[in-house]
This record gives sequence, C-alpha cells and structure tokens, in this order.
Amino acid sequence: MQGELSAQSGLVTVEEMAGYLQVPASWLYARTASNAIPHVRVGRYVRFNVSEVMAWLAESGR
Repeated sequence: MQGELSAQSGLVTVEEMAGYLQVPASWLYARTASNAIPHVRVGRYVRFNVSEVMAWLAESGR
C-alpha cells in the first residue's frame, strides 16, 4: 500500500495516512486530538477512512 491509497483501501493506520499525505504522524495525532480530521477509534488505535479524509481535504480547500 506504499503511496497507493484509494477509496477502496478502507481503514488505514496513522503511518499509512501520514505517508500518503506526506506529513509527520505527529501532525495527524494532533489533528485527531482536536477532532480536526475525520478519524475512527478502534479501541486505543486511530484509523482513517481514506475517502472521508480525501473529502475533508477537498472541502477544506487544502
């Protein structure tokens, strides 16, 4: 899945999403702590739905 995420990818880890967005994992953790980016908690783990994050990026103009 390196650099090849799509809406079909389902839920991905912080590291996978950070690699795709080319941002540090710490940036994603900060955004999830403030609920600024769509994410899902699976127990103590954070996961991202690729299509939701892409829609969030498009909506926010980033």
